[in-house]
Amino acid sequence: MKYLLIVFVVLFVTACDDPAPVEQVTTVEVDQSRMLELENLKQTYLEKTAQLVPVFESWQQLVAKAEIIESDFAQGQTVRVRKFLDLDLEGLDIEDFPELFVLLDNEQTYLKNNLSLVTQWLDSKAEAKLAQSNYRTALQQRLKQQDEFDAPLWEQAFRLEQAENYRGAQEGYQIIAQHCLNKLAHFNAALDAQQSAALAMKKWQTLDGKLSRFSAQVAKLEGLNAEARDWLSSLQFDGAKDQWQTVAEQWLQLYENGLTYLTMPKLVTLKGGVFNQGDEVGNGDRDELPLQRMRVPDFKMSMTEITFAQYDAYAKANGLPLPNDEGWGRGNRPVINVSWKEAQAFAQWLSERSGKVIRLPYEAEWEYAAKANQTDPFSMSTDVGNLANCEGCYRWSNTQTTPVAQFPANGFGLYDMQGNVWEWTADCYRVPESEGQCEGMAVRGGSWYDMPNQLRASNRSTAAQDKASNRIGFRLVEAITAEQIVHEPLDGL
Repeated sequence: MKYLLIVFVVLFVTACDDPAPVEQVTTVEVDQSRMLELENLKQTYLEKTAQLVPVFESWQQLVAKAEIIESDFAQGQTVRVRKFLDLDLEGLDIEDFPELFVLLDNEQTYLKNNLSLVTQWLDSKAEAKLAQSNYRTALQQRLKQQDEFDAPLWEQAFRLEQAENYRGAQEGYQIIAQHCLNKLAHFNAALDAQQSAALAMKKWQTLDGKLSRFSAQVAKLEGLNAEARDWLSSLQFDGAKDQWQTVAEQWLQLYENGLTYLTMPKLVTLKGGVFNQGDEVGNGDRDELPLQRMRVPDFKMSMTEITFAQYDAYAKANGLPLPNDEGWGRGNRPVINVSWKEAQAFAQWLSERSGKVIRLPYEAEWEYAAKANQTDPFSMSTDVGNLANCEGCYRWSNTQTTPVAQFPANGFGLYDMQGNVWEWTADCYRVPESEGQCEGMAVRGGSWYDMPNQLRASNRSTAAQDKASNRIGFRLVEAITAEQIVHEPLDGL
């Protein structure tokens, strides 16, 4: 009986051991598939990061070469890439990878862009240095003094570089390189034109010496009257002369525009004439009378007031201290805090450097240029705020100078004849009551500090020769004489 009971239990248990449910089998298969997909995603991630490694190595080498490896810019990029390369994948699930891949792709793009940015920045900096070096070498070969017009551009690019604004620095270096290439092109063109001018002048001089013999030969030609012979004689001579004059003018223009534009101001030729010097409208002071009829010859005057860029180049070339800009800025602003004696020295230096007579304007020349064939442009104007920088010209802050040529030019093409800064002249300030005694040097034009009624073309004031003021600057003139034109130097400055 006991045996039968055991057999029954065994049979019952055996009968109850059926196959596992379908749901249990499906779950196992899904888990295996998910694990396989997760492994594939991890493998894909590893492949992507493997592609990132050589780019990252190039990045590290580049920033080390550029000496910016410790910068916030480089450190930030490095830290972000390291996070992806060192990421522990074991704790991730399938749902984490889509966003992770997007972030990884974005970081790969950022890295490549930053690699390109640093490369372009370094290339542009190298190109700027090479262009500057080539230009300086050309100047040295011709024993020309180097100009420093692009020094502010270098300083600005360097500041951007220090601020880790490499895109801005790259653009700055590209500008420098283009400037230097343009200057070198102007220099070479000037030398070519100079050589042509010299050859043309030599031909002219040779023909000049042979003119009498040529005329004698023409005189032997039969069938020509005296007028025809004279015409043939002059034809060759005048043709050579015109050729020399044309090419000489071309050279001089290239030379001034391409090489000396930094220190040599751009000059406007003024046709001389007769005008009334003094107060013509009854708004002036006693020192603007009596009204005098004055004649001035042709002359050239600088289109704008002399700028800091121009004066600074002169000061650096001669080891002189730079004038104080009051924190307002240098570059294209009118130079200030320069005494009459210092302005005279600058004019003398330009004269010696150019072979021309450069000087401060006489009062008559200055007033003639300021009036520009009018009685007085600022005596009756109701729109001073749009015409000049002065106190009460509410378009501006009236607390400092503005860059030159911010306002319309006058009838002669001259800028800022009124306002911005007073301008030194070559004349002593004399009034009848002082019995002709020199009471300092005359200044003209008014300044940013003065009211509009002080900007009259006939208004006069005075300052001591050694006075340096943030309200006084200057412009220059060049006298025009036949002798200067004929003897214009062909061998440069």
